Amino acid sequence: MSAAEYLDIVDESGEPVGRTKERSLVHKDGDLHRTSHVWIARRKKGRLQLLLQKRSQNKDSHPGCYDISSAGHIPAGAGYVDSALRELKEELGVEAKAEELECCGVRRIRWEGRFYGKPFLDNQVSRVYVLWRNLELSQFCLQASEIEEVRWADLETLLEEVEGNAIPHCIFPKELSLVKKKLEEETAFPVLPAKEGDLENFLLLEKTALQQLGPQKRDWYVTDGPDFFRRHLSREGALLKIPCGKRLAAFLALRFPEDAQDSLFPYALQYAKVPKEDRPFCAHMESVAVHPDFYGNGLMEKLLREGAALAERKGMRHLMATVHPDNRFSRENFEKAGFFPLTQTRKYGGLRRLIYYRPAGEPGSCQQPRKG
Repeated sequence: MSAAEYLDIVDESGEPVGRTKERSLVHKDGDLHRTSHVWIARRKKGRLQLLLQKRSQNKDSHPGCYDISSAGHIPAGAGYVDSALRELKEELGVEAKAEELECCGVRRIRWEGRFYGKPFLDNQVSRVYVLWRNLELSQFCLQASEIEEVRWADLETLLEEVEGNAIPHCIFPKELSLVKKKLEEETAFPVLPAKEGDLENFLLLEKTALQQLGPQKRDWYVTDGPDFFRRHLSREGALLKIPCGKRLAAFLALRFPEDAQDSLFPYALQYAKVPKEDRPFCAHMESVAVHPDFYGNGLMEKLLREGAALAERKGMRHLMATVHPDNRFSRENFEKAGFFPLTQTRKYGGLRRLIYYRPAGEPGSCQQPRKG
């Protein structure tokens, strides 16, 4: 038999009043207690999605109903965030950090019902969070005693299903609207200039991007050190970032090589037939990375367009980059942003790379030059 779970009794603000009670008695007597709710979100094929869990048939309340991605009572003496992180790990096998949880707000919930012939009084103060995770269903490790299954649901469709009770659920429409509002705020994804304090997160994102590619594709992406990024904070270039709450969703390193030996300008001179005297006015899209949790939001294309606009404001006339020939994702994003390949060569110690080019100005303002 599992040990009894004790909860703090709290006041209307969610602060413990100094008394604890066993969980089943809390729901029998209707005592005010605390819970954490975490909604896992992603964007797939342009649509915002939320992960739903289907509660086990053995649950003491709402068996077999669709529910929040991960939710749980807060044990006596614990806090909202540490409980949320614990439930994510136990129920779904998802490891997260406190700074990855974005608070949507606090809800005051009162609900009465009957399960198994007994009254069930739910009287809680809940903190609602969003966690971005771009995971397939097979990547979740479900706690069988708690969860029957999980599924992704389009947010707009889910709102209709919940409001119309088209599926068995125990989801409050007001909470779903609160989550929708937070996601709409976050998916504005502003492009901002980076600062020295962002460099550690840039390096961490590079490692994450490389891990996502796996050992077979390690030559697709070349990681850089802190000195590389610091140079881009000077006159030599610029760093742009896209935050999502406290997290770094994506970044772009933009460089102005001028007469540097490693400038890509000779390729533009040979294949795009640009004027020789334009060499100082060439900009490199040096490094771009998007966190896997934020795939599908168009962040790479957005950064490339913003980077191009910044380079043009600084007087650059030619925009260039290198991409691995097999990296279809990056190639598609560069081409959406108006770049086109000039030639294929070996760079960075012999790695295969396509040389991409775009003239300054609006994408598509110039015809792609013929190779020859």
